[in-house]
Amino acid sequence: MRGGGYCSTSNVPVIEWNPSIVKPNAGIIAALNKDYHYEINSYIKGFPHMFYMDTKSMIEITTKIGCSVHCRYCPQKKLISTYARKSDKEYLAMEDFIKILNHIPTVTLIRFCGMCEPFLNPQCADMIVYAKEKGFHVDCYSTLVGLDSHDVARVMDAVDGFIPHIPDKEMNAGIPVTDEYIKKLTSVLEYRRNGQRLVEYVSSHGEPDERIKALIPDEVSISTWMQDRAGNLEGDNLHVLHVEMNSPISCEFCDNRLESNILLPNGDLLICCMDYGMEYVFGNLLNEPYEKILNSEEANRVRNDMIYGSQKTICHNCDFAIELFG
Repeated sequence: MRGGGYCSTSNVPVIEWNPSIVKPNAGIIAALNKDYHYEINSYIKGFPHMFYMDTKSMIEITTKIGCSVHCRYCPQKKLISTYARKSDKEYLAMEDFIKILNHIPTVTLIRFCGMCEPFLNPQCADMIVYAKEKGFHVDCYSTLVGLDSHDVARVMDAVDGFIPHIPDKEMNAGIPVTDEYIKKLTSVLEYRRNGQRLVEYVSSHGEPDERIKALIPDEVSISTWMQDRAGNLEGDNLHVLHVEMNSPISCEFCDNRLESNILLPNGDLLICCMDYGMEYVFGNLLNEPYEKILNSEEANRVRNDMIYGSQKTICHNCDFAIELFG
């Protein structure tokens, strides 16, 4: 790229940008190596250009409808009532998961997280191992509730990343702190591959429970960020930022490609992890390939509404919305 660009030399990212050559109203297309995506993305956000970032698409797997953890910052009632009007399939079945993976390119990141604690489905560990064996990049975000102690090692051996959601002081997340839980969490935190700790940070809905905080290694960071799920969360004293935008926007995660999606147990693919009301169903992965779904009429309508601001979307109420041409 004339006037700006980057390369990677000996695993060290080298970035150079000349804003005097690249005009402020220019659109920039960048293909990023996943290893340096966050560093490069943070750097270029300081420049007044519209960037199209070509990064790995991601599908979050919701293995079950109805989560027993009852996190205060998760609109479970809205999801359960909406989903029940459309499907009675509570759990994602292994045979359906196998069929769904055949409709997804292996370059797609498969994340076990979604809209419910993934290990509340007894087949979750088997799904993780199967997805990895099929050649997918797999990671997991979990409270560890439902994870069998005997499955910890094989899950950690299979995943490429693991983010534990830990208990907090205010019990915003209903994670029971038992001896078994502490043993599982310790095993996850201490797991290493090629000498490197797999867990880089943990998530907490507020200040962590002191008993658990004492277990977190110094080099593992703690994220206490919370949000209102793009306006889907109801309740008093939530103490989270509510966003409302009326201008053309992009998404901090996936720009306007909308390739950071949620899979439900019945195969439906939602726009993203904010859509607990199931307002934006792009298609069904049991019946059609991922590429076709991403180019569906509904997906293209949302892209158009985001870019041109012709119709307000869920994205306009999201913490990850970025104003364009502002």
